[in-house]
Amino acid sequence: MMSNCNGYDVTLKKKRNDGNNLDIWQRITLTDECLKEIFLHTPVIDRIRLERVCKQWQKVSRKSWEAVEKLVITSPRDAQSSVVEGTKDYVSLRTLKSHHLKLILSRCGQYIRHFALEEFGESFDPHFISTICEYCHNIEHIDILEMQKPHFKGVGELLAMNKNIKVVKFIACGQGVDACLRYSPSQYLEKLVLCFSNHGQELTHLHEILSNARFLKSLKLREYNINTYTLELISKLPRLIKLYLVDLEMDQPALQEALLRIPNITTLQVLSIKGKGVTDEFLIKLAKNCRQLESLDIGYCQNVTERGLEAIDTLSELRNLDVSEISRVDDDILANNFHHLERLKCSGCKSITSKGLISFIRQSLNLRDLRIWDCSLENVKEMLNAAAGAVEARCDDSVLVVVLESSFDKSLYADFTPYLDIRKAEDEQ
Repeated sequence: MMSNCNGYDVTLKKKRNDGNNLDIWQRITLTDECLKEIFLHTPVIDRIRLERVCKQWQKVSRKSWEAVEKLVITSPRDAQSSVVEGTKDYVSLRTLKSHHLKLILSRCGQYIRHFALEEFGESFDPHFISTICEYCHNIEHIDILEMQKPHFKGVGELLAMNKNIKVVKFIACGQGVDACLRYSPSQYLEKLVLCFSNHGQELTHLHEILSNARFLKSLKLREYNINTYTLELISKLPRLIKLYLVDLEMDQPALQEALLRIPNITTLQVLSIKGKGVTDEFLIKLAKNCRQLESLDIGYCQNVTERGLEAIDTLSELRNLDVSEISRVDDDILANNFHHLERLKCSGCKSITSKGLISFIRQSLNLRDLRIWDCSLENVKEMLNAAAGAVEARCDDSVLVVVLESSFDKSLYADFTPYLDIRKAEDEQ
């Protein structure tokens, strides 16, 4: 290969396809942009080694790192393992060797926007965070996943150094996260996810974030210990679009009363909420105030009756509804409500029969996804026949996904109709 003013001349050798033994030699010119694209598809460590070929290759290789926006560091399977993987915009390290991290971040650290730290326990090297703090000053998205004993001081420093963070996630982490949140800048925060048990921890720093997060659009709390003040602050978030309150302890009457503040968030489009505090009064207020709601998950909320269900049917923008395990959902409810939905999940609703589902499917012209395992379906074949006929009669070419219990033998219906996609519940978990 030779260099010229326009790029690099590369000679390729090809065999003729006509059986003749003559070789065909073809010369092509690779520009710097072509080389850069090649480097982007080269293994990470090899891309660094290519810099040794010549000064021009070093220049092009260094330029290729500008495309890397995501860094994932995962705990190694054993003390000796060291794996570095990546694509044109993503680097993944499963390693204990900090020199790998320095080699990579010295080239792409300033371009990293998304950082994830996964599955680290005792083996976590605190120098990793120090190195990341040294090179990565433009992070906007941080994921901390499955760290039982994370070095929250280091993570806190990383949060403090990156003032433009928009997404923060702590999932399946140990004690000390709230102390770490004190460093999280809330000025531009758009998404916050806290999924872990925080019993015994203070909520002070979470409350500080909620008080100042003027641009927060998505909030998810799962298995998280909250109080009435937490719910009050959530209800005042001015731009909140998505809210997930899952597996929270809401047994205290004061919390159930405070939960009635949530329907005051008129900007909500997605809501997933479970617990004793979800009552007919809650749903009636929700239907009155949250007219932009597109997706609602109230599965397992046993205090809901016909009044509440009929109220949410008035939400004209609602497309996705989960009413799993609610005993009051029966054939009469389906006959008179929810016919504008695109997706309905009503698994575990024992009062629903095949006859009720047939009527519902025929009336629901926009329905695309129906999840009905663990219901009292006395004649599944008849229901599927009716569903197939209803979908085929539609004017468009839409397909209806039907998810049934795991014991259902879907192989018997493999060629039932191209308009019906029959699946098993175990495949959808």
